[in-house]
Amino acid sequence: MERGAIFVELGLKYAEPLPFLALRFLIAAVLMWAFCLFVKPSFPKQLSEWTIVILTAVFQQIGYQFFYFLALDNNISPGILTIILGAQPILTAILMNEGTNKFQWVGLALGMIGLILVVGRQVYGGSLSTMGILYSLLSLISITIGTIMQKYVHLNLPMNVSIQYTCSLLSFQFFFFIIVRLSRRKLDRNVHDRPSVHGTRRDRQCHIAVILHDW
Repeated sequence: MERGAIFVELGLKYAEPLPFLALRFLIAAVLMWAFCLFVKPSFPKQLSEWTIVILTAVFQQIGYQFFYFLALDNNISPGILTIILGAQPILTAILMNEGTNKFQWVGLALGMIGLILVVGRQVYGGSLSTMGILYSLLSLISITIGTIMQKYVHLNLPMNVSIQYTCSLLSFQFFFFIIVRLSRRKLDRNVHDRPSVHGTRRDRQCHIAVILHDW
């Protein structure tokens, strides 16, 4: 997980979170659907199957990845993010109560205490941003809920992953489109309020880039 966070952090130096996520899921979805054409898995046959797969994608892919990228974009180091997300198996075990014995519960408690001490010390020392920690925790919550919901998905893995990646791709493209549209409207209003200032195409691009960076 930490290696993945390092590569994401490097990528965020050259791209904003939403376009980066959209491109990432585009590549992943194309590869998965190509694999599905080869193995020919069956599609979900009932509305309930589609519903649980899409809801799982909302938490396990969209929410998790979105807040994961935002955490790194808000100066959370890959190591700290990995430590925080490392609590996911602990939370999942607690919420699902999966036959955990007393010794395992002690191990889970010690793990949580260690996590709180490591993160809390750096937050108190001012070396971590509050928003970065918030996004990290939201990413943790999302992946935990998604992992629990995944247990109720009774669908072959290639089709399940392909549908989830496609939902994620469409979601991030939609978010990106909405943000760009809103930024353009805001720029148009500013130009209209100040008729002496004519917004060039370059001005629009810079303004949109600022909006995306804020996200």
